[in-house]
Amino acid sequence: MEVTYFGKGGEVLSARTPPIPVTITSLIANEPEPKLKENAGPVPVIQRDYLYAYIAGGLAAAGLGAALALFIRRVCARARRTGRRRRRGRRTRWRWNASTAWAPGWREATTCGPSPSSCRKSCPGFYREVMRQLGTAGWGESKPLAAPEAIAAFWRGAQLAEPSREESLKRAFLLAATPNHQAREPWMPQLAGLLVHAALPRFGAEVSLDNVMVARGSAWLALTERACAQELPDLWVPPLFLAGREQAAAAVWNRAGTNRPVPGHGPSPPGTYG
Repeated sequence: MEVTYFGKGGEVLSARTPPIPVTITSLIANEPEPKLKENAGPVPVIQRDYLYAYIAGGLAAAGLGAALALFIRRVCARARRTGRRRRRGRRTRWRWNASTAWAPGWREATTCGPSPSSCRKSCPGFYREVMRQLGTAGWGESKPLAAPEAIAAFWRGAQLAEPSREESLKRAFLLAATPNHQAREPWMPQLAGLLVHAALPRFGAEVSLDNVMVARGSAWLALTERACAQELPDLWVPPLFLAGREQAAAAVWNRAGTNRPVPGHGPSPPGTYG
């Protein structure tokens, strides 16, 4: 191989290398079946990096999901608040049918009162409103009754309550079956006191009958107030206490004056002293 180069003085010189033996085994290097290779594709020299775009897209998707979740939560909360307001403002229609020994024949009336959920919050007010509407429809009217007499009869009825629910109900049935003109004393407040205090065994073992007896006693107490033409708030302490509203019962009892039962003439409501 001849090589041309510049010398030290700038002259052009040439030199020849000694021969080197070279052995060629194949011209295209794919023996024993020589074939031409396919053209190789272009090799990218510069590539676009979408990493930051992917990160930004993920953050945007997460933010959109959070915003959508917050929106759905607010819509659901608004719907719950609206539902509660509607339930609070909802009034329930009650249909009544009754027949008594002193007023034979079935009578029917319809009243409109607050929803059952609000009845627990305003126990006396609910029963008073229902009895007022029944009185307007010709129900629940009785001869006038003096308040002191009604209060004394209520606590006498409480004294009739037995440790057994069954025995208390037997007395209540006998008292309710007595015609009004044959009763020796006001039987409505007495029946109210008996039914309410007949539920006292619930503090040992509660049954569904206890709530029924407290509700029936409260209804008779509301009728007693209509006969007295005035409210008797102190007598609502036992129904409130037995309904689980101890704080409301204590507040009414602490405001009680002369309507408290006199020792020897009637028991104190459960959980109270004096």
